[in-house]
Amino acid sequence: MTRIVATGAGVLASPGTGREAFQAGLRAGGRGAQRVEGWALRPGAPDLAFRVADFDPKKFVAAAAVRRMDRTGHLAVAAAKLALADAGLAGPLHRIAVILGAGGAGVDTTSGFHRRLVETAGADPNPMAFPSTVPNAAAGQISIATGITGFNTTLVQTGASGEEAVALAAELLEAGRADAVLAGGVDEISLMMHHALGRLRGLSRTGCRPFDRAADGTVLAEDAGLVVLERLEDARKRGARPLAELVAYGRASSPARPLAYGPASAASAAMRDALARAGVAARDVAWVSSPANAVRGADARCAAAIAEVCPQAAVSSIAGACGESLAIGGVRSAASVAACAAREIPPTEGLADPASSLDHVRETRPLRGPALQHGAGTGGVDVALLWRTFE
Repeated sequence: MTRIVATGAGVLASPGTGREAFQAGLRAGGRGAQRVEGWALRPGAPDLAFRVADFDPKKFVAAAAVRRMDRTGHLAVAAAKLALADAGLAGPLHRIAVILGAGGAGVDTTSGFHRRLVETAGADPNPMAFPSTVPNAAAGQISIATGITGFNTTLVQTGASGEEAVALAAELLEAGRADAVLAGGVDEISLMMHHALGRLRGLSRTGCRPFDRAADGTVLAEDAGLVVLERLEDARKRGARPLAELVAYGRASSPARPLAYGPASAASAAMRDALARAGVAARDVAWVSSPANAVRGADARCAAAIAEVCPQAAVSSIAGACGESLAIGGVRSAASVAACAAREIPPTEGLADPASSLDHVRETRPLRGPALQHGAGTGGVDVALLWRTFE
């Protein structure tokens, strides 16, 4: 059996930048959402968003390259460099892989590029923007900025993209196709995505309150979260300290409309798959990190799946402090690694009146046992990751 461990985590999200600052931010409940500025929103439209605070891309990206990259690329490169530094990993570069989950990444750049083409009748395209108009641009920018030349791919599976990146990373390591993998997700705040979800009445005007009876929608966010995964034997050889162990992963899919989740039974199936692969009893799960995002139907689905599989577990969602993005599974993964390293469960910010009888975590509490992380994507995709503290 191949043991896979996380030796580093790089994260940029509203609660904080870097693993320890991010964990401290979650513990404190985050910074809260801010009003968006500079967007032409329709009157009365929700105008809240979660942004990375005080982010200066020049601290992570060479000055000459800053102009050639968009915001998504800046965040991805920064998260990669933070994760590599946290892991103390420098090479060999041809044996390091990059697997990035993406959602709306590049949407603003792409729409701006196309708008300029139309407005100038094709006479004045922006060549600096064109390379960032594809979802895999950020993963490529990571390799360019770090010199990594191993396997490189991008997954687009909406809200489960980050978890799927971690699961695929584990498979790559088990197969011996890499010695270390940078895996996670990155996403930007897109005006187009904000407009679309606003029209669908999926956004809140007041805040993100996962699992709460008064939840009235989610709040979009920009974020990037990457973890460094290695085989335990390789980590020990180079003297790295494991932060957490990835014990197993599970997957399930189900028929669903493009903008809808599958049935709760699919989420349950993914969780059970991970537990079965690990040989871990559901009753032993100490914490479930849920993708609940304050959209009532989505939250109810998450609660039903947890109640079916491990109703005794403590439950929390980082969305109340981080917001929601289509690749937030990367940040959830960083949060799971940070939680295992610190041996503490982060609370669900904004939860005042739980809509279910689950053991909801509203204040930080000790983590004593395995952590089951769930990622859910619209269109019928569910991925579960089982983590535990490294002994």
